[in-house]
Amino acid sequence: MKRFVLVGFLATLLVSALAIEGTADSSESPSPSASASDPIVVRLALRDRMVIVTAAQVGRQYSVLETSGEVLHADLSENQFAEQYPELAELLQPAIAETNSELMMLAPVVK
Repeated sequence: MKRFVLVGFLATLLVSALAIEGTADSSESPSPSASASDPIVVRLALRDRMVIVTAAQVGRQYSVLETSGEVLHADLSENQFAEQYPELAELLQPAIAETNSELMMLAPVVK
């Protein structure tokens, strides 16, 4: 159930971020990305690491950091991210909003 709530929250967050016109302020906090001008779509803070998704010219770029801020991998493509971190890619994939896709909300199952 927690996973459905997380996926629903991420989907809402990504749709909201993509709907907003404009870019994120890169001076707010440093990004591990080589291209600091790419807007940050989402920062996902997990128990043991952080995932930052940016909207680059070539598509989504993924950076993975330790909670201490140490960069594990920066500017991974979608395929590289899925190869390096399959469990994170599986968690994020249902939450990625594509253009011209319909909004679908997951309702939590209440017992």
